[in-house]
Amino acid sequence: MFGRRAIVVDASGVSHAVPIEFTDLVEPSEELRVAAGRAVLLVDDLLKLAGLVARVGR
Repeated sequence: MFGRRAIVVDASGVSHAVPIEFTDLVEPSEELRVAAGRAVLLVDDLLKLAGLVARVGR
């Protein structure tokens, strides 16, 4: 998946490690700059995010 992670705490106080690329802590990729605001995440990132959300929801 991704190397660096950010620790976030949800509303119930549970900590989760999420890929830093899913946050605003890093500069946007070239793909996002070229998209000029038309794309928030790449398809590959959305699929990974969906998997993460599914695991957290269990």
